[in-house]
Amino acid sequence: MGDKATGLDLALAARAKERTAIEDAEERTAAFVVFELAGEAFAIEGNYIKAVLPMTEPFRVPACPPSLEGVVLYQGEIESVIDISGVIGRAPLPKAGSRAILLGQTDAMRSGIRVDRVVDVALVPESALADAPKTIGEALRDKASKVVERRGGLVPVLDLPAVFAAWERGEE
Repeated sequence: MGDKATGLDLALAARAKERTAIEDAEERTAAFVVFELAGEAFAIEGNYIKAVLPMTEPFRVPACPPSLEGVVLYQGEIESVIDISGVIGRAPLPKAGSRAILLGQTDAMRSGIRVDRVVDVALVPESALADAPKTIGEALRDKASKVVERRGGLVPVLDLPAVFAAWERGEE
């Protein structure tokens, strides 16, 4: 037979090219955790969220700022629990009504974040992300550069490293 390609070889090669073109055309997606703080929706990229914990009352640590609500035990580790509402320009969360803690982790910090409720964990196509509008508000400008459309509304995507850094600086 030699070096001549058969009809089957040509068909298989064409099929492989088609498959590669289809794979290249598929849009990439990213996972997001969508949650509510005081009735307002926010999202965080899923790669920063290590766990969603049911709300348990944190053990208060004396002489800590009010935004550090305390600590909880999770899988044998002591984890801090913070209220990020002040950092993103919102009023502090009332103690009653919260139903979840998002365990967030960045290169610089790991902490639980108290939220009212987790709304969704979703894969979002990159085309659904957009730059945050200029009207997003002063407190969110450097903490949410993107928004994602969800059910007809825009949800700010919080940049968790920026939020944690602002919390560590004591911004409120």
